[in-house]
Parts: sequence; structure tokens; C-alpha cells
Amino acid sequence: MEASSVPPRRWTTRARRLAARAHGEVRARTDPKSLGGQVVLNSGWLIGERLLRMVLAFIVTIWVIRYLGDEDYGVLAYALSVTMLVDVVATMGMRSVVVRELVEDPEREPEILGSAVGARVLGAVVSAVLIIGIGWFVAAGSKSFPVLVVLSLSLPFSALGSLDLAFQAYLQSQYAVAARIGGLAFASVLRIVLLLLGAPLIAFAIASAVELTGIGLAFATMYAWKRG
Repeated sequence: MEASSVPPRRWTTRARRLAARAHGEVRARTDPKSLGGQVVLNSGWLIGERLLRMVLAFIVTIWVIRYLGDEDYGVLAYALSVTMLVDVVATMGMRSVVVRELVEDPEREPEILGSAVGARVLGAVVSAVLIIGIGWFVAAGSKSFPVLVVLSLSLPFSALGSLDLAFQAYLQSQYAVAARIGGLAFASVLRIVLLLLGAPLIAFAIASAVELTGIGLAFATMYAWKRG
């Protein structure tokens, strides 16, 4: 008894269908208008931003460390760490909740995002007051206190960065990347100018505060332009 076989034409037709399906899946993943394409582009923007930030921050930071020395740079790094830690604790768990709500109910974007930004700004104001108050009792008269004050004052403006959550929810990271890279580039140029002028420690604290403030304002501008 002869073994059954599939006619060559049927094999050819099946192979063509499989090839067409595979080609369609690849196009779906890379087409900017498809969800898969948006995910790929979104990831590409974020990866590119991280690489650029690493290179730019590394070059400028090494120069700043060599200029300020271990003691002064340690004071600046300590103040930045305290400020960022308080900011992170104040927003813990909020980001994922807001992004999920925006994805599930985009019609309520003004309400959801407005509440999130308002809560973040209020938390930033409270955090700034706490940092300055505690710093007054713990580190008044030291080098770190004025640095803490300067950085703390930037927190309410930095809180505007919560508008990034809308760009995350809708896979539009190119706008968030533009805001962050713009702030970093401006602050890096400012730090280089300060290095060339031989500026004191507090000037570099102001540069860091300008970066945080600038990024927050850039997010606000980008969001108003995109949604306006």
C-alpha cells in the first residue's frame, strides 16, 4: 500500500501562506502605526535616551568630581541623594496606578492626571519643608545645608514631571525623552561654564536645581503643546 502524500501544489500553497503570515507578523511588529511598532519605537527612544544620558553625564560628572574634589562633591552627592530619596518615597506606588488608570479610561485623563500632578506638587512642597526644617536642626552651619535648601526648592517644579505618565500610558516616550534630554543638555552646558569660571560648590547645586526645574517645566510645555 502506497503512503499518502500531499500534492506538490498544496505544499507550495501552504508554504506561501506561512510565508505571508510570517511577513505580516513582522510588518505588524515594525509598522509605526501598529501597537507592536509603537512598542518597538517607544523602547528605542528609551534605550537611546539612557545611552546618551550615560555618556553625557559620565563626561561632565568626571570633570565636576575632579574640580570639586572628594569633600565638596560628596556634599553635593549627599544632598542630591537625600532630595531624590524623599521624592521617590513620596510618589511610591503612584506611577503604576496612574498609568493603568490612563490606559483603562483615557477619557478621564484630565481628572486622573490633574489629581496625580496636584498630589505630587503638594507632596513635593511638604517634602521641601521637611528637608529644610530637618536640615536646619541637623546640619545648620555646614556646607550641606545651603545645598539641601537649593535642591529642595526645585522639588515642586520637578513634580511637574508626573506629566510623563501620560506619555508612558500612550507609548509616546519621544516627548518625555526630548524633555529630559533637553534639561540634561542645558544643565551640562551650565556646569561646563561653571567649571571654566571656577565657580563654588553652591553654584553646582544651583545647576542641579536648574536641571530638575527645567525638566519639570519642559514636561509641562511638552504636554500643553501635545494636548493643546
